[in-house]
Amino acid sequence: MPRGRKIGGIILWDAERIRSAWLALIDSDEPKKEDGPNPFDGRVV
Repeated sequence: MPRGRKIGGIILWDAERIRSAWLALIDSDEPKKEDGPNPFDGRVV
């Protein structure tokens, strides 16, 4: 994500850069990182 700019003690972000970064994340075809097996798989409550 883009970094904000600190102006007068307030951090501001460029809305278009945030939107572009967000859309790039949504449109990404990269596989999701797996953290290993899910400990809840196979459990029925």
